[in-house]
Amino acid sequence: MQALSESIARVCNKHGWLVDGIGGKWGEEIALAAIALPVGFSTYKAVTQDLSVLKAKAQAKEKTQADAPPAAEKDITPEPVFKTM
Repeated sequence: MQALSESIARVCNKHGWLVDGIGGKWGEEIALAAIALPVGFSTYKAVTQDLSVLKAKAQAKEKTQADAPPAAEKDITPEPVFKTM
């Protein structure tokens, strides 16, 4: 890590990117982006994968229901309340 940070600092100094310290006046924002973007991207990938799994399950359920034979219709004729003699 030390060698990596030294080589990065040399390149940044060569190109004048380290004016006013690492990142200059945007140092905090750059640090936030370096931390938040990978976490956000990983979260996005996980959510889209979960949604595609749920969508596939829903489509399989719909197909199963569409392929199932229709349920037998139940006779809903009411019973007479009064019996005749």
